[in-house]
Amino acid sequence: MEAFGKVYSGRLAAFGVVAAALSWLLVLRPALESFTYGQLTWTVAAYVAVPLLALLVTGILRYGVVVSTVVAVAITVVVSVSVAALFVVTLGLSLSGSPRSPVFMTLLWVCPPLTVLVLGAAALRFIRPRADSGH
Repeated sequence: MEAFGKVYSGRLAAFGVVAAALSWLLVLRPALESFTYGQLTWTVAAYVAVPLLALLVTGILRYGVVVSTVVAVAITVVVSVSVAALFVVTLGLSLSGSPRSPVFMTLLWVCPPLTVLVLGAAALRFIRPRADSGH
C-alpha cells in the first residue's frame, strides 16, 4: 500500500479534483430543486457531500487526513456559497423577466465545476504533500 501511495498520490488527488468537478455537474440540479422547494437541510447536504467526499478520499494519500479535510471543506464551502449567490441572482432575474437571466443560468452551471478545478489545481500546486507521500 505504501508503494501505491508514493507513486499515485498526486495522480489520485488530481483525479479527485476532476471527479469532484464532474460530480458538481451531476448533483447541482437536484440540489437546486431541493433548495427551491424548501428542503434545505438533509437533502441539500447529501448532494453536496458527494463532491466533498470525492475530494476528501482522494486527497488523503497525498496530504493526510487533516489537510485533506481542510482543503475539501474549504473548496466545498466556496463552491456552495457561490452557487447559492448565483442561484438567488438568477432566480430574481428570471422572475423579473430580465433578458440577462440566460447568462446567469449559464454561469450557474459553469462556475461550480470550474471553481473546483481552479481551487483543486491551486491546492495541488501550492500545498505541500506529506513527507511520506513520495513527492
